[in-house]
Amino acid sequence: MDKEKINIKDLAVLWKKDKRQYVKQSTYSAYALIVENQVFPTFGNLYAVTEADVQSFVIDRLNAGLSQKYVKDILIVLKMIVRFGEKHGYLQHFEWDIKYPTAPEKQGIDVLTATNHRKILDYISQNFTFRNLGIYICLTTGLRIGEVCGLKWSDLDVERSMLTVQRTVERIYILEDDGTKHTQIVVNTPKTANSAREIPLNKPLMTMIRPLKKVVNGDYGDGDARKRNLEARGYDYEAVRAAVNAYMRGESFGASKPTEAKARYKITTPSGVNVREGAGRRYAVRKAYPKSKTVTVTQTKEDGGNLWGKTSDGWFAIRYQGATYAAEV
Repeated sequence: MDKEKINIKDLAVLWKKDKRQYVKQSTYSAYALIVENQVFPTFGNLYAVTEADVQSFVIDRLNAGLSQKYVKDILIVLKMIVRFGEKHGYLQHFEWDIKYPTAPEKQGIDVLTATNHRKILDYISQNFTFRNLGIYICLTTGLRIGEVCGLKWSDLDVERSMLTVQRTVERIYILEDDGTKHTQIVVNTPKTANSAREIPLNKPLMTMIRPLKKVVNGDYGDGDARKRNLEARGYDYEAVRAAVNAYMRGESFGASKPTEAKARYKITTPSGVNVREGAGRRYAVRKAYPKSKTVTVTQTKEDGGNLWGKTSDGWFAIRYQGATYAAEV
């Protein structure tokens, strides 16, 4: 190939071939997409790229509605291409001094209020699916969506209530050399070296996923052995089985999620507490526990920020609307 006659399009093809050896597939795909959609149409037939060419391109793209950040990303790729060409003797490059219009004042970022944040977490607690669990993890840990999608059960240390982030999943746009286009899901290492990290998990999240991990991973055994082991630890076997089956189908199943069981609680409120047929005030009252009575709780359930405990008599409020009705002993 005549190094004196090569244009930017041919140069970009050589640059991509070289670059592909050193970057992640997702990074390469992002570069290739910029080259195809932004570099080729404007610069592809040129044999040199001047400052005036680039300045005109910047103003045109900004006026077309592209963000200043994305335009700068395009120029990063364009600079890599021309510097590659200069290094290999295909063209002579002079640095550009590109000016950008004064950026308008940044608008404030809309964020969830504390109240709405709590509402979402409460809803997920009562309407469990694996998708909702992912949202819960995002809201309580700050993980990126790709990091949540990349989680495995082995990343969860239930003894330390710790989550290890060590991979990310993303769907990337693939542009093949022959022009065919498709998308592909890839599993990569985290975005940066500091993104590989350990994150502590709060108690409500651990209450939700600790028993699920044990059952899904087979920690309680199979068949009759599983039933014996679960019941020995105070679980309602049928409730656990129904919940896990619903989880595996991706369905909501908030009514009978199992939690760690067999804790002793002492009623502390002077007026005592009502014992109901279910976890919530909408259920009928069966009886009442007086102050100072100690009961064995075999299952707990959160409902709208309130905590209910299950005994052999029914359900009672351990914590309701900010008030505590019983204390663990």
